Amino acid sequence: MLKNRNLLITSVSKKVGLVKAFIKEAKKENIKVFGADVTKDAVALYFCDNFFILPHRNDADFLCDLVRNCKKRRIKFILPTSDGDLIFFAKNRTILSENNIEVLMSGNTSINICTSKLAFNQHCKQNGLPIPYSYDSLNLVKYPVIIKEEFSQASKGVYIAENKDQAIEIIKVLPVEKYLIQEFVLGQEYSIDAFFDNEGCVKAVLPRSRDLVVGGESVITTSVDLPELEILVKDLGETLNLFGHIVVQAFFHDGVVSLVEANLRFGGASGLAFVTGVNSPKWLVEYMVGKKSYSVSDIKYNVKMFKYSSEYILGADID
Repeated sequence: MLKNRNLLITSVSKKVGLVKAFIKEAKKENIKVFGADVTKDAVALYFCDNFFILPHRNDADFLCDLVRNCKKRRIKFILPTSDGDLIFFAKNRTILSENNIEVLMSGNTSINICTSKLAFNQHCKQNGLPIPYSYDSLNLVKYPVIIKEEFSQASKGVYIAENKDQAIEIIKVLPVEKYLIQEFVLGQEYSIDAFFDNEGCVKAVLPRSRDLVVGGESVITTSVDLPELEILVKDLGETLNLFGHIVVQAFFHDGVVSLVEANLRFGGASGLAFVTGVNSPKWLVEYMVGKKSYSVSDIKYNVKMFKYSSEYILGADID
């Protein structure tokens, strides 16, 4: 009898590289990788072993449809790939566990902290982690400042105010009531990919410079040897219950580190990490089959990755 151990990647969208990385490792263990999204126009679906369509996670039928599809397809593990997914699965983790479905993500409290800009800012203050200075009001503010919606993601919900008048106008039209005002930090911005094992221990860390950013996502990125950023991730990990792949955003200027956010999921340019020493798809698949050695190879620095558009043609006989 086949074991229930297949993998579902939710909100696959355009994450073709991520899907391919998991399929490469899953094939070694005879595991099928399923994809799910709200539309058949999500191109990454067609690179999965199989896929199915789900309603939006706010739909009343989402959870029932999800569980039914997982049981039908012998799916034991779910990999969330968006902040919305993380929040939903944190709320419904117990129900999924009762149905013998495990979500491959960090602890619920850590997810609630890291998906909220306000909660993360407070957490870092309480634990002495280096973050940009934040303001409680527009009084005595040194401009420019960054204004972030509480649940902003990438460049969405993030605004720059050069003066008080601009800040007032931005806040006036915000679609949310809660927001964070922070100092504008100078310096090179970095992403730090890291993997934490099932006991919450960091196994590998890869800092990379964000050389060209479009829509909040690195399209050109280079692995770099910056011990200060590796220490930052390890210090952060000691304050949270982490598991799997995470991506930390930080600035580094004149020897000073400034922590911006922590995304407890894969990032859009995490593919560079897979080939330079942080092979999280391999380690997560091994975890799924009970292999927890997490063998780590040397981190490779000064490796550059370019992201580019490609085409996938469906439904035509082409010579």
